[in-house]
Amino acid sequence: MDGIKNLLKKMLFPVTPVVVLAGIFFFIFLWAVIEIFSTTQASAFLAAIAIPISLFVFVLYGIERFIVRKINYRILFVGELILLLILPISFYYSVSMTDLNVTTEKSYFVVLFDSKENSLTDFKRTGLFGKELSVSHHIIHLDSSLYNNEALRIRVPETWREISNSHGQIKLSGKKINYRLYSTEENLNLTVDELLGELERETSEK
Repeated sequence: MDGIKNLLKKMLFPVTPVVVLAGIFFFIFLWAVIEIFSTTQASAFLAAIAIPISLFVFVLYGIERFIVRKINYRILFVGELILLLILPISFYYSVSMTDLNVTTEKSYFVVLFDSKENSLTDFKRTGLFGKELSVSHHIIHLDSSLYNNEALRIRVPETWREISNSHGQIKLSGKKINYRLYSTEENLNLTVDELLGELERETSEK
């Protein structure tokens, strides 16, 4: 009995943020093991994500229990607290997106990366690190630097189904311009070449 008490004491004391986190993930792990066999695809998917995260926390807990008696408790406590604050912030930053929300009455739209307008500074902040810009036109001009921005997510109208998209370069007003073309099932075979006349007129009017 004393052996069990001593083991529990070593496992739980001194209490640190990692101990609390490990306790939370212990119950998450139990839930995940049960849900992994669930017939619901969404639950099984979440469980499959939760299990490796839980195992990582348990490994972190094991390392922390080894060093807890070798480092000053206050320093370790504050250090863990800072680390546990930095990790989720870093995660949210890495998955944050720059959303271009498009609404249009037409069944297609084209994004031209040809201007200094609608640069990243024109996007409004949303959430902790995300940004968004809403437009309602079928010919959209964005800053050319956004073409290679991996965080840029172009969101089509919610009512669209069977979406087709293509990208490449076209020549407008003597300049090569990167573009992305999106259309619905009504225009699955639409190409940017078919829009060149309209694009030329729209660009020359700017």
